[in-house]
Amino acid sequence: MDAISPFIGAILIVFGGLMAFMGSKFIFIIFSVLVGGLITTVLFLLSYNLLLDPHETSKGALIGLLVVASLIGAGIGYWSYKFSKVWAVSLIAAFCGIVLGVTLVRLAKVHSSYATAAGAILGAIAGFYLGMKTRRFVKSVGTSLIGSFLFVRGIGTYAGGYPSETDFVDDLKDGGEVEVNNYIVAYFGGLVVMTIGTSIFQLWYFRDDDDVKGEDEDAFANEDENRRCGCF
Repeated sequence: MDAISPFIGAILIVFGGLMAFMGSKFIFIIFSVLVGGLITTVLFLLSYNLLLDPHETSKGALIGLLVVASLIGAGIGYWSYKFSKVWAVSLIAAFCGIVLGVTLVRLAKVHSSYATAAGAILGAIAGFYLGMKTRRFVKSVGTSLIGSFLFVRGIGTYAGGYPSETDFVDDLKDGGEVEVNNYIVAYFGGLVVMTIGTSIFQLWYFRDDDDVKGEDEDAFANEDENRRCGCF
């Protein structure tokens, strides 16, 4: 039986669909809201448990504490939005580059910690550079991939037969092989097709969007301004 409940599956389908088709436009807003909400919750709970007496605290004090925690959370959320809009895509691409670099070294059957480190470093540099130069492409494909995975995982809750992630990892350990069946082929094929389709959709649908087109210009506005001023 699938470990994910039908309710969670429905959430995955809805959120995954939105992420796959619209993620490149709203991912940073969603991220900042989640960060702000998390910070607000943590600050409120820590302050309530460490600074206040639950038996003597008035409702006014709780409301005041919630307001202060919300303001701090909103400030950090706004800062995270500005930070992620400039650097998140490049950092994600750098991480993917590390994974790819290490994987290529292992596929080449080079058993050396120096080679693995070199592959990780070169992959990170290449990924970071490509993330800077192709921000819109990386963001569209990345959000499409994540959204498609969540969508397919949610479908698997209802359709059944979705392969267990735990079993998949266990099969790969110690040189094990993954047993391929019709369910794996269907879900993986659906993931690939949906990722490609939604990536193309995002790149086409947001092609004239001012926010998306201007991200590269906003991210490196200071650099261009310095060049105009004759600074190096």
